[in-house]
Amino acid sequence: MPTGIDQEPGLARSASVVLAASAASRKVLYFAGAVAFHLRAGDRKGASPAAALTMASVALTPLGS
Repeated sequence: MPTGIDQEPGLARSASVVLAASAASRKVLYFAGAVAFHLRAGDRKGASPAAALTMASVALTPLGS
């Protein structure tokens, strides 16, 4: 007889997908904000790594879901 989370594997899977998508989108927004604030402060040198991480986050987001 299944117990705990094994009773509703579909529900657990959908909750996991929703949390993963939420985390991925927040990560992209975090790095995009870092780029914006680096550029706003006039720190173009510091914006480059943040821009690279933003693009990597966007590219890898579909792989996490």
